[in-house]
Formats: sequence, C-alpha cells, structure tokens
Amino acid sequence: GSSKGTQSEEGGCISGAIASATIRILGGTVMGGYSPKHGGNIYLASGSTMVMSGAVGMKNNTATVPGGAIDVTLSKEVYSKLTVTGGVFENNSAPSGGAVYVRTGSEAAFNGSKFQSNHATDENTGNAKDVGGGAIYVHSTGKLTLTGVTMTGNTSGNYGGAVMINGGSLTMDGQKLVQTKPFRFSPGENPILR
Repeated sequence: GSSKGTQSEEGGCISGAIASATIRILGGTVMGGYSPKHGGNIYLASGSTMVMSGAVGMKNNTATVPGGAIDVTLSKEVYSKLTVTGGVFENNSAPSGGAVYVRTGSEAAFNGSKFQSNHATDENTGNAKDVGGGAIYVHSTGKLTLTGVTMTGNTSGNYGGAVMINGGSLTMDGQKLVQTKPFRFSPGENPILR
C-alpha cells in the first residue's frame, strides 16, 4: 500500500504516541507527509516500537522540526525503538535529521537501507547545537546502528552531511558513504561529525 500527501500535528501519517504501541510496515511507499511538530510522516513515541521491512520507500517528507520522515523520541522517560531492514529514504528534509531524528535514549537500527538526497536545512530549532545530519541526527544518549547502509548525496547546511552524532552513539559495519559537497562548505563537508 501507500500513503501520499498526509498532514498532521504529530507524524504526518502515523503517530505512535500511544504508550508501548507496536507498528509494523511491510513494503509500500510513504511520501509527501508534513508535520509542524514531530516527524514529517512518522512520530514514534511513548515506548513504541516500529519494525519496517521489505521495499519500504520514505520519500519527499518534510517537517519544520527535527525528523523529515521519522522522529524517534521519548515520552515521560520511556524510550522508543525503530528497526528498519531494507528500504529507501529519499529527498526528505527537516531542520535536523533530514530523514530521521533519534532523540535522547531512543534507538534506531538500519540494515541494508539506502539514504539518498536527504537534507538538513539547519533552520533555527531553538538550540544552536541541534542542527545538522543530512540523513540522520542522533541526540544526547540516542543510539544508532548502521549495517550495510548506503548513503549518497545527503547534505546539511551545517554539521554532518550524512550523519550527525551529538553525544549519542553510532555503531557501523560495512557502510558505503559517498557524499558530495554539502550545502555549506564548512564544517558540513564531514560526512559524519561526532
């Protein structure tokens, strides 16, 4: 199935703000979502878990806050977890975490996924250090695991053309990072800034 052109305050298409929800997406395309609050298309909160697999496409999603396609967050100190196998994240944008934003304590793991042409606009989010991550931004004690992930053409107007780690952790295995010049040449040229 597919979802196209959806809008909502929290998660343009899907909001996992229900405590400890489990969400599964097996294939399909989620595109053109917009949210002014959390995640252009998916807001994963309150200890929720999301599993995405197959030929999932997350394309052309926009948020005016962190997480162009997905915002993985916490609520009342309960952390959320995102697991993605395969899938393409393409042409998503947000002030930080052009495609995905992983907040304090939450976790995201990607296996065999592709991130291409995502962009962190680096517009003011209220915290000057909370910018960057053309594809993915990891905040504070957030955890990111990348296995066999390909990143191409992601940009940031500030830090981390592909991934920005701001106090969180990153585990990588077999990545192919092919980054072009960032939107702004310094310091965003580093594909990963920790």
